[in-house]
Amino acid sequence: MAKMSKLLLCFTLQYFFVIACSANPAFKSISTDESALLSIKSHVTNDPFSILATNWTKGTSVCDWVGISCNWKRQRVAALDLSGGHFQGTIAKEVGNLSFLVSLDVSGNNFYGFIPDQIGNLRRLRYLYMQDNTLSGLIPKSLEYLTRMELILNNNSLSGPIPRSIFNISSLRAIGFMNNSLNGTLPDDLCTNLPKLEYFNASVNHIGGEIPATLSQCSEIKVLRFGTNNFKGSIPASIGNLSKTGVVASWYQQFDRCTAFIALQHIIIEGTSSSV
Repeated sequence: MAKMSKLLLCFTLQYFFVIACSANPAFKSISTDESALLSIKSHVTNDPFSILATNWTKGTSVCDWVGISCNWKRQRVAALDLSGGHFQGTIAKEVGNLSFLVSLDVSGNNFYGFIPDQIGNLRRLRYLYMQDNTLSGLIPKSLEYLTRMELILNNNSLSGPIPRSIFNISSLRAIGFMNNSLNGTLPDDLCTNLPKLEYFNASVNHIGGEIPATLSQCSEIKVLRFGTNNFKGSIPASIGNLSKTGVVASWYQQFDRCTAFIALQHIIIEGTSSSV
Protein backbone atom coordinates (compact mmCIF):
# COMPACT_ATOMS: atom_id res chain seq x y z
CA MET A 1 0.00 0.00 0.00
CA ALA A 2 2.82 2.35 0.91
CA LYS A 3 4.53 1.54 -2.40
CA MET A 4 1.32 2.37 -4.30
CA SER A 5 1.06 5.69 -2.46
CA LYS A 6 4.63 6.60 -3.42
CA LEU A 7 3.96 5.71 -7.05
CA LEU A 8 0.80 7.80 -7.04
CA LEU A 9 2.69 10.72 -5.48
CA CYS A 10 5.46 10.48 -8.11
CA PHE A 11 2.91 10.36 -10.91
CA THR A 12 1.07 13.38 -9.50
CA LEU A 13 4.28 15.39 -9.15
CA GLN A 14 5.35 14.49 -12.70
CA TYR A 15 1.96 15.54 -14.01
CA PHE A 16 2.09 18.95 -12.37
CA PHE A 17 5.72 19.42 -13.45
CA VAL A 18 4.78 18.80 -17.09
CA ILE A 19 1.85 21.21 -16.83
CA ALA A 20 4.07 23.88 -15.25
CA CYS A 21 6.74 23.43 -17.88
CA SER A 22 4.30 23.74 -20.73
CA ALA A 23 2.85 26.92 -19.23
CA ASN A 24 6.20 28.52 -18.50
CA PRO A 25 7.91 30.33 -21.42
CA ALA A 26 11.28 29.30 -20.04
CA PHE A 27 10.50 25.74 -21.07
CA LYS A 28 9.74 26.55 -24.70
CA SER A 29 11.72 24.49 -27.17
CA ILE A 30 12.73 24.39 -30.81
CA SER A 31 9.17 23.24 -31.57
CA THR A 32 7.99 26.69 -30.47
CA ASP A 33 10.37 28.22 -32.99
CA GLU A 34 9.24 25.81 -35.70
CA SER A 35 5.62 26.77 -35.12
CA ALA A 36 6.49 30.49 -35.29
CA LEU A 37 8.49 30.05 -38.50
CA LEU A 38 5.72 28.06 -40.19
CA SER A 39 3.32 30.85 -39.28
CA ILE A 40 5.73 33.37 -40.84
CA LYS A 41 5.81 31.18 -43.94
CA SER A 42 2.01 31.07 -44.11
CA HIS A 43 1.89 34.89 -44.23
CA VAL A 44 4.16 34.98 -47.28
CA THR A 45 1.84 35.26 -50.28
CA ASN A 46 4.52 35.25 -52.95
CA ASP A 47 7.70 33.16 -52.78
CA PRO A 48 8.99 33.58 -56.36
CA PHE A 49 11.97 31.27 -55.98
CA SER A 50 10.09 28.70 -53.83
CA ILE A 51 12.70 29.13 -51.10
CA LEU A 52 10.30 28.64 -48.21
CA ALA A 53 7.93 26.34 -50.07
CA THR A 54 10.58 23.72 -50.74
CA ASN A 55 12.74 24.17 -47.66
CA TRP A 56 10.70 25.17 -44.63
CA THR A 57 8.89 21.88 -44.17
CA LYS A 58 7.87 19.80 -41.19
CA GLY A 59 9.91 16.70 -40.56
CA THR A 60 13.21 18.46 -41.27
CA SER A 61 15.52 20.18 -38.82
CA VAL A 62 14.62 23.83 -38.31
CA CYS A 63 18.31 24.63 -37.90
CA ASP A 64 18.92 23.40 -41.46
CA TRP A 65 16.27 25.62 -43.01
CA VAL A 66 17.41 28.34 -45.42
CA GLY A 67 17.85 31.66 -43.63
CA ILE A 68 17.96 30.11 -40.16
CA SER A 69 20.90 30.06 -37.77
CA CYS A 70 20.64 28.35 -34.40
CA ASN A 71 22.24 28.72 -31.03
CA TRP A 72 23.57 25.17 -30.80
CA LYS A 73 24.04 25.30 -27.06
CA ARG A 74 20.39 26.12 -26.44
CA GLN A 75 19.03 24.51 -29.63
CA ARG A 76 16.97 27.59 -30.45
CA VAL A 77 16.71 29.88 -33.47
CA ALA A 78 19.14 32.79 -33.05
CA ALA A 79 18.96 34.47 -36.48
CA LEU A 80 16.34 34.79 -39.19
CA ASP A 81 17.62 36.17 -42.50
CA LEU A 82 15.13 36.51 -45.35
CA SER A 83 16.89 39.48 -46.93
CA GLY A 84 16.73 39.90 -50.70
CA GLY A 85 14.41 36.95 -51.26
CA HIS A 86 11.75 38.99 -53.10
CA PHE A 87 9.13 37.69 -50.68
CA GLN A 88 5.75 39.36 -50.56
CA GLY A 89 3.28 39.27 -47.69
CA THR A 90 2.87 40.48 -44.14
CA ILE A 91 5.07 39.81 -41.13
CA ALA A 92 3.31 37.39 -38.80
CA LYS A 93 2.89 38.41 -35.17
CA GLU A 94 4.25 34.98 -34.21
CA VAL A 95 7.72 36.31 -34.96
CA GLY A 96 7.54 37.53 -31.37
CA ASN A 97 7.67 33.90 -30.19
CA LEU A 98 11.26 33.46 -31.41
CA SER A 99 12.44 34.33 -27.93
CA PHE A 100 16.14 33.57 -28.51
CA LEU A 101 16.37 35.63 -31.70
CA VAL A 102 19.40 37.91 -31.85
CA SER A 103 19.14 39.04 -35.48
CA LEU A 104 16.08 39.61 -37.67
CA ASP A 105 16.70 40.66 -41.27
CA VAL A 106 13.79 40.90 -43.71
CA SER A 107 15.28 43.72 -45.79
CA GLY A 108 15.01 43.95 -49.56
CA ASN A 109 11.61 42.31 -49.98
CA ASN A 110 8.01 43.32 -50.62
CA PHE A 111 6.64 42.94 -47.12
CA TYR A 112 3.72 45.25 -46.42
CA GLY A 113 1.37 45.99 -43.54
CA PHE A 114 2.29 46.87 -39.97
CA ILE A 115 5.40 46.00 -37.98
CA PRO A 116 4.06 43.59 -35.32
CA ASP A 117 4.05 44.92 -31.76
CA GLN A 118 5.16 41.44 -30.69
CA ILE A 119 8.69 42.16 -31.93
CA GLY A 120 9.03 44.01 -28.64
CA ASN A 121 8.98 40.58 -26.95
CA LEU A 122 12.35 39.69 -28.49
CA ARG A 123 14.45 40.94 -25.59
CA ARG A 124 17.65 39.34 -26.94
CA LEU A 125 17.33 41.07 -30.33
CA ARG A 126 20.37 43.13 -31.33
CA TYR A 127 19.86 43.62 -35.06
CA LEU A 128 16.54 44.58 -36.64
CA TYR A 129 16.81 45.20 -40.38
CA MET A 130 13.52 45.87 -42.19
CA GLN A 131 14.64 48.38 -44.80
CA ASP A 132 13.56 48.36 -48.45
CA ASN A 133 10.02 47.05 -48.06
CA THR A 134 6.60 48.73 -48.11
CA LEU A 135 5.81 48.47 -44.41
CA SER A 136 3.27 51.02 -43.22
CA GLY A 137 1.64 52.32 -40.07
CA LEU A 138 3.35 53.50 -36.91
CA ILE A 139 6.73 52.49 -35.53
CA PRO A 140 5.75 50.23 -32.61
CA LYS A 141 6.33 51.75 -29.20
CA SER A 142 7.16 48.22 -28.01
CA LEU A 143 10.59 48.55 -29.66
CA GLU A 144 11.63 50.48 -26.56
CA TYR A 145 11.99 47.12 -24.80
CA LEU A 146 14.79 46.05 -27.15
CA THR A 147 17.70 47.45 -25.22
CA ARG A 148 20.61 46.22 -27.38
CA MET A 149 19.75 46.98 -30.93
CA GLU A 150 20.59 48.36 -34.36
CA LEU A 151 17.31 49.58 -35.84
CA ILE A 152 17.15 50.11 -39.62
CA LEU A 153 13.73 50.86 -41.16
CA ASN A 154 14.85 52.90 -44.18
CA ASN A 155 12.80 53.00 -47.39
CA ASN A 156 9.34 52.00 -46.23
CA SER A 157 5.99 53.78 -45.89
CA LEU A 158 5.96 54.26 -42.13
CA SER A 159 4.04 57.25 -40.77
CA GLY A 160 3.38 59.14 -37.58
CA PRO A 161 5.92 60.41 -35.05
CA ILE A 162 9.02 58.53 -33.95
CA PRO A 163 8.30 57.11 -30.46
CA ARG A 164 10.28 59.21 -27.97
CA SER A 165 11.11 56.12 -25.94
CA ILE A 166 13.33 54.81 -28.74
CA PHE A 167 15.77 57.61 -28.01
CA ASN A 168 16.18 56.26 -24.47
CA ILE A 169 17.70 52.94 -25.62
CA SER A 170 21.19 53.73 -24.38
CA SER A 171 22.96 50.94 -26.26
CA LEU A 172 21.60 51.90 -29.71
CA ARG A 173 24.37 52.13 -32.30
CA ALA A 174 22.31 52.72 -35.43
CA ILE A 175 18.93 54.32 -36.18
CA GLY A 176 17.67 54.40 -39.76
CA PHE A 177 14.32 55.97 -40.68
CA MET A 178 15.25 57.40 -44.10
CA ASN A 179 12.62 57.75 -46.82
CA ASN A 180 9.40 57.18 -44.93
CA SER A 181 6.49 59.51 -44.10
CA LEU A 182 7.36 60.18 -40.47
CA ASN A 183 6.30 63.46 -38.90
CA GLY A 184 6.41 65.17 -35.54
CA THR A 185 9.62 66.56 -34.08
CA LEU A 186 12.87 65.22 -32.69
CA PRO A 187 13.15 65.34 -28.88
CA ASP A 188 15.16 68.18 -27.37
CA ASP A 189 17.24 65.66 -25.42
CA LEU A 190 17.87 63.53 -28.52
CA CYS A 191 21.41 62.39 -27.70
CA THR A 192 21.30 62.64 -23.93
CA ASN A 193 20.75 58.89 -23.60
CA LEU A 194 22.50 57.67 -26.76
CA PRO A 195 26.22 57.62 -25.91
CA LYS A 196 27.00 54.80 -28.38
CA LEU A 197 25.06 56.06 -31.40
CA GLU A 198 27.18 55.94 -34.58
CA TYR A 199 24.57 56.20 -37.35
CA PHE A 200 21.41 58.31 -37.45
CA ASN A 201 19.48 58.79 -40.68
CA ALA A 202 16.08 60.47 -40.62
CA SER A 203 16.31 62.14 -44.03
CA VAL A 204 13.44 62.29 -46.54
CA ASN A 205 10.52 62.46 -44.11
CA HIS A 206 8.17 65.17 -42.85
CA ILE A 207 9.85 65.82 -39.51
CA GLY A 208 9.58 69.43 -38.33
CA GLY A 209 10.65 71.68 -35.51
CA GLU A 210 14.23 72.60 -34.77
CA ILE A 211 17.32 70.42 -34.97
CA PRO A 212 18.17 69.59 -31.33
CA ALA A 213 21.36 71.14 -30.03
CA THR A 214 21.91 67.97 -28.00
CA LEU A 215 23.04 66.22 -31.20
CA SER A 216 26.50 67.34 -30.14
CA GLN A 217 26.29 64.85 -27.25
CA CYS A 218 26.32 61.93 -29.70
CA SER A 219 30.09 61.99 -29.59
CA GLU A 220 30.54 58.63 -31.36
CA ILE A 221 28.36 59.46 -34.34
CA LYS A 222 29.94 58.95 -37.75
CA VAL A 223 26.99 59.39 -40.10
CA LEU A 224 24.27 61.96 -39.46
CA ARG A 225 21.61 62.67 -42.08
CA PHE A 226 18.46 64.74 -41.66
CA GLY A 227 17.91 66.31 -45.10
CA THR A 228 14.61 66.74 -46.94
CA ASN A 229 12.43 67.38 -43.92
CA ASN A 230 10.54 70.37 -42.54
CA PHE A 231 13.09 71.62 -40.03
CA LYS A 232 13.21 75.31 -39.22
CA GLY A 233 15.61 77.65 -37.47
CA SER A 234 19.37 77.23 -37.35
CA ILE A 235 21.77 74.34 -37.57
CA PRO A 236 23.14 74.27 -34.00
CA ALA A 237 26.73 75.51 -33.96
CA SER A 238 27.61 72.75 -31.48
CA ILE A 239 27.19 70.14 -34.23
CA GLY A 240 30.53 71.36 -35.53
CA ASN A 241 32.12 69.60 -32.55
CA LEU A 242 31.20 66.18 -33.93
CA SER A 243 34.68 65.39 -35.19
CA LYS A 244 33.80 61.80 -36.18
CA THR A 245 30.83 62.80 -38.30
CA GLY A 246 31.15 61.97 -41.99
CA VAL A 247 28.14 63.66 -43.55
CA VAL A 248 25.32 65.92 -42.49
CA ALA A 249 22.82 66.37 -45.31
CA SER A 250 20.44 69.33 -45.41
CA TRP A 251 18.76 69.06 -48.79
CA TYR A 252 16.13 71.59 -49.77
CA GLN A 253 15.97 73.35 -46.45
CA GLN A 254 16.57 76.92 -45.40
CA PHE A 255 18.68 77.53 -42.31
CA ASP A 256 19.84 80.74 -40.71
CA ARG A 257 23.18 81.52 -42.29
CA CYS A 258 25.03 83.04 -39.35
CA THR A 259 25.28 79.88 -37.24
CA ALA A 260 25.46 77.52 -40.19
CA PHE A 261 28.99 78.62 -41.07
CA ILE A 262 30.20 77.76 -37.58
CA ALA A 263 28.36 74.45 -37.42
CA LEU A 264 29.53 73.21 -40.77
CA GLN A 265 33.20 74.08 -40.71
CA HIS A 266 34.10 70.45 -39.90
CA ILE A 267 31.17 68.82 -41.67
CA ILE A 268 30.45 67.99 -45.30
CA ILE A 269 27.07 69.15 -46.60
CA GLU A 270 25.62 67.15 -49.49
CA GLY A 271 23.04 68.57 -51.88
CA THR A 272 22.27 71.52 -49.65
CA SER A 273 20.14 74.45 -50.67
CA SER A 274 20.50 76.26 -47.36
CA SER A 275 21.24 79.95 -47.35
CA VAL A 276 24.88 79.44 -46.45
